[in-house]
Amino acid sequence: METKLTVDAFTTLPTELRVRSLLGEHTLFSDAPEGLLLGVAELDGKAVSFAATRREIRTGTLGVAECDALAEHAGRAQRECDAFVFLVDSAGARLDEGLPIQGGLRRAMRALVDVDLAGLPTAAVLGRNAFGGASLLAYALSAQFYSVDTRMAMTGPRVLQQAGAVSEDAVMAVINGAARCRQAGLAVCEPGSQAAALRGWLQDPEAHARAGKAELRQRVELAGLNRLQDEPVFIDASTLVCQSHL
Repeated sequence: METKLTVDAFTTLPTELRVRSLLGEHTLFSDAPEGLLLGVAELDGKAVSFAATRREIRTGTLGVAECDALAEHAGRAQRECDAFVFLVDSAGARLDEGLPIQGGLRRAMRALVDVDLAGLPTAAVLGRNAFGGASLLAYALSAQFYSVDTRMAMTGPRVLQQAGAVSEDAVMAVINGAARCRQAGLAVCEPGSQAAALRGWLQDPEAHARAGKAELRQRVELAGLNRLQDEPVFIDASTLVCQSHL
């Protein structure tokens, strides 16, 4: 039977409208490379720094200029703002930029991880697509908000379909927002609920961080890894290598 995925109107909006619908009208945009929107918004009395991939420009892919601007903007958020939010709707990295884009993604990832480790509340709000390097950047942050029609994977769905000789429905059943939320023990954002979910997160960002750590702990236990409290965690196979406490 064919699976019909619900389409969330939020994920179909142009990028600027998605930013405004999420963060309100008190939103100021700053200069940014073509593939990003950057700025600061006032939400519930807090200064929220934001970045958003522009899916209208080359399917939201990130080049070196976008990665470096994202890294700089995140660092400024750590110094000047109360939270950082990354709206992701992206097919990943601009592979036509060659090896330099790998360095750009690494710099952006390092900046996002540094901001998160410094204690600034950070969140990724996922649109329709989060593939390749964009999915890694989204997971560098403490909280992730999935829409019902989000698709997240390191590889695009067509490649997964061909590699596994499976149907599109089979692939979507694994990479869609509902499936990702089940894996992480989170609640998917129902259509139109992203703004309310983000406001709830701003009130208690630690609750989302605890949920993410609980999910990581479960994956470590399932992998049969044992460690002392003060030892780093090393996760192999399809997971990241982590060196932080659960």
